[in-house]
Amino acid sequence: MIRAFYGNVPLIGRVSFTLRQGIAPSTGAIAFPAGVNLPVVADLRLNDGDREIVINDLYLVDPVEAWSESGQIVQATIADKRWLWKYGAISGSYNVPSDYGVPVQEQTLKQLITTCLSGLTVNYFHVVDNVYPTVEWDYDSPAEAVQALCHQYGLAVCVSLNGQIWIAPETEERPDVEIGIGEIAKEITFQTPDTPASINVIGNPIINQETFECYAVGIERFDHGTYPNKLRPIADLSYKPAEGWGKSILIDFEDITNILHKKLAKQCIYRYFSKSCHV
Repeated sequence: MIRAFYGNVPLIGRVSFTLRQGIAPSTGAIAFPAGVNLPVVADLRLNDGDREIVINDLYLVDPVEAWSESGQIVQATIADKRWLWKYGAISGSYNVPSDYGVPVQEQTLKQLITTCLSGLTVNYFHVVDNVYPTVEWDYDSPAEAVQALCHQYGLAVCVSLNGQIWIAPETEERPDVEIGIGEIAKEITFQTPDTPASINVIGNPIINQETFECYAVGIERFDHGTYPNKLRPIADLSYKPAEGWGKSILIDFEDITNILHKKLAKQCIYRYFSKSCHV
């Protein structure tokens, strides 16, 4: 029988935990009696009587009350520190070649990853340190920026059982110990959508060289070639429908019975414009 604890609080029912590689956190599902106050960050301890496995620094996420056969309980998701990586933004351009195509070496791959994970200690780096990837970040997600760099160079991010961050080649053996307790299920049983801490609207200025006020015009065609065709404001066209162009354009000008006029309308109405209303 496996006994499970979050911090010093005994857990009840089924406990599961999934180890993940990448920027998504390793997560698990726990349950405990209602009315018990759990710490926000604690260790998960699993003990089968012979040995104990400890997964350090897990966050308590989205606790909700539920009912079971034994009464009222609380279910929650627990996640490692990568749960926090979804927040924040990063901007900057590095190693962008000059206008003449000359490579610029500003930050190495290792330095770029460290910049993305500002404030966090990467305990183990096994990356090529003499490459200078070109990046242009504009309010990008730091976690996704790290993932893109790792994917480019065949690297993987993982957090070991003791809470250390490792970044190494995907083929390298991950730093976790052999768990060896077969009854531990690797699955997620409960998780709710996340609520963003804030919403930012990011934009760039639009520079217009000149702004024109334009007027919708159409072709007025004269019969028998007496006068050349002429552009006129659409309100002055001889074939303007009695109810105006608003309804006509919605029904593909079916209210214009003259075949030539219908063809002209399809050709130019709200397609031709003039800078002047006097045409």
